Amino acid sequence: MRDEYDFSKARKSPYASLLKKQITIRLDEDAIAYFKGISEELGIPYQSLINLYLRDCAVTRRRPNLSWMTPAVGEAREGGARFTAGSIDRSTDGANKTIIDAIHRKQALAFAYNGRRRTVEPQCFGLGNKGNALLIGRQIQGRAKQEILLFDVSKIKDLVALDQYFEASATKRVKGHAEMKVVLAEV
Repeated sequence: MRDEYDFSKARKSPYASLLKKQITIRLDEDAIAYFKGISEELGIPYQSLINLYLRDCAVTRRRPNLSWMTPAVGEAREGGARFTAGSIDRSTDGANKTIIDAIHRKQALAFAYNGRRRTVEPQCFGLGNKGNALLIGRQIQGRAKQEILLFDVSKIKDLVALDQYFEASATKRVKGHAEMKVVLAEV
């Protein structure tokens, strides 16, 4: 072995950037505690354990079970704290799933609301300050002009997903609303 090595002409491996990518992600404290507990048992860093789990999900094409999208009171989270501002109407669960699926597919919805038939491009779905399910959508039919509106899901009747799709978010970024405490799905 030499006493000294000259690395002045060395170059960085072109494959180094393909190995891992550093990101910033916000996780619930209880999720971190769960993985830390397992990591202590296995003797590996918890960040590596989370990466292994996510990689396994990607390789096996495991998709999350979105039934948690309509949580009971005390189960939804906002800013790391339990959401307890009211009760969620469990009778809207079917509508909630239809809305969430439509948001992910960028699929238009048709429904009756306040006695008027409407066609909407759903943009954001979540829980209001009172625990009620809310939909923010771009109304494309049912009024004279197209506009972004807030709908209380419990007042939506005859909800149907249409064979009509839209390209992108109707605005630069529909991110929540003053009435929306927890965002559960968005375009």
